[in-house]
Amino acid sequence: MTSWEHNSVITLTKNENFHGADDVSMNEIKFFLSDDSNNMLTNFKNDTWQLIDDVPTNEIETLKTEYPEEFVVAGQIGTYYVCWNINEPLLPEA
Repeated sequence: MTSWEHNSVITLTKNENFHGADDVSMNEIKFFLSDDSNNMLTNFKNDTWQLIDDVPTNEIETLKTEYPEEFVVAGQIGTYYVCWNINEPLLPEA
């Protein structure tokens, strides 16, 4: 990892000292970070980004038509939890 701009982009650069460096064909990979699905879709459509993992729900049918080979609906693995604040009352007092 050669740079990380918080909430913006992570840059990975090929390490020539890596034991398999001759087999690595990309010199640099940028991972753009965004929580805004509209922003992600705009960057994908203008060819700034090559992969996004979220789209606005109302765009799904259009994307299936516009990008029949590229658009894929797939599950994501994640860990989810609920944390209760036990220092605050859950219900208002009557």
